[in-house]
Amino acid sequence: MSQTRVYILGAGCSVCGGYPLAWEVRKALEDFAKDNLQVDETKELRRCVEKTCELMDQHGIQTTDQLAQALGEDRRAEIEESKKAMSALFFSLEDVAVEKAYSQYARLFEELFEQGESPLMEDRVMATNCRVLTYNYDRLFERAFIKWALPQAERSDANAISKAVEWLNSSLRNPSTAEFVPDRFALLKLHGGI
Repeated sequence: MSQTRVYILGAGCSVCGGYPLAWEVRKALEDFAKDNLQVDETKELRRCVEKTCELMDQHGIQTTDQLAQALGEDRRAEIEESKKAMSALFFSLEDVAVEKAYSQYARLFEELFEQGESPLMEDRVMATNCRVLTYNYDRLFERAFIKWALPQAERSDANAISKAVEWLNSSLRNPSTAEFVPDRFALLKLHGGI
């Protein structure tokens, strides 16, 4: 195998899908609460989002990472609420983001998995010398990869999604572990969570 190539994905990779950059997070949260959280069933989530925005304003900060740092360990409940707020925002954007960003991610996947003579995706995943590190909270890479890889898996296979997830070689299958198969493609999320 040739020398390993490592791709590092930052926030810029998610912008094409419509996710906010750091300086846009506060406004995105506010808009999310106003546009999506006006019914009684979402009252608790709206409270988390509004409280997060209020704390961000009080501390003059832009992101929930900065908020967690500013609040410190003794305000764990408020940090957890801010995580809920961000997760809900990202989930609300996810389906549209995958569609918007898909063509760009598909080009990346073609580059990552170009090695090998085999037409089988499983063989191409094993042959690649590429690895991906990401700092993003969102699941755009994972969702776009699964969409891209599904046609590669046998359509009659009831476990096609499971197979595509396995090809990611990440903790997506079992979030309680960080184990992966060495010497093949791997996706490592350095913060955030699946």
